[in-house]
Amino acid sequence: MELKAKIVGIIGGMGPLATIDLYSKIIKHTNAKNDQENLHVVIDSYAQIPDRTKYLKGEGENPLPYLLESANNLKKGFNIDVYCMPCNTAHYFINELRKNIDKPFISIVESAFNEIKRYHFTKLGILATDGTLLGRVYHDFFEKNGVKIENFDETTQSLLMKAIYDVKANSINSGIETFNKALSNIVKNKFDLLIAACTEIPILIPYKQEHIQIIDATDCLAKNVVKFCRE
Repeated sequence: MELKAKIVGIIGGMGPLATIDLYSKIIKHTNAKNDQENLHVVIDSYAQIPDRTKYLKGEGENPLPYLLESANNLKKGFNIDVYCMPCNTAHYFINELRKNIDKPFISIVESAFNEIKRYHFTKLGILATDGTLLGRVYHDFFEKNGVKIENFDETTQSLLMKAIYDVKANSINSGIETFNKALSNIVKNKFDLLIAACTEIPILIPYKQEHIQIIDATDCLAKNVVKFCRE
């Protein structure tokens, strides 16, 4: 008798395009030959979850109760086997989420870290929100594991924030232009490896004009989700 497929629960909507991007990458890495070979994936695109960066700046409502609500709704409705979340800034709350969820929760940060171990680099940066930086979502985990992340100057970080929120507003052309301005500054400052540590950034990567290696954390997460479900 064939084993029952594991059910993946995605706490999504942060933002909706980023959620679609993760699901499309899960499909890509599954490499199914027919419908039935795909994973059983349930998405809660809960776009009303409060802005994570605003909260970490002390300017908005705490998203944690909403994240827990989404996780619990997925559990009650579908008996989820493994959770993931296509929002890097929301991983500030991952320890609380793991405490309250009795099933595995695959981290986008840990997934990206496992990927960068294959690369040689001298100056690593993360393309992330101000909230991810303030919450040290990547910095703490990476430094604990012996990898240093360098920050960008204020002008470059402001450009990245604008590009990210352009994608959230579905203003993709504006986001592309601003993203490339930021990348130009980054290359001038001798960075040689970047992590797309915001799930809006992969929407812009196909349009980059600078020759610099960017690791897509969303893609790393998708690969780990597929790997878990096949174990």
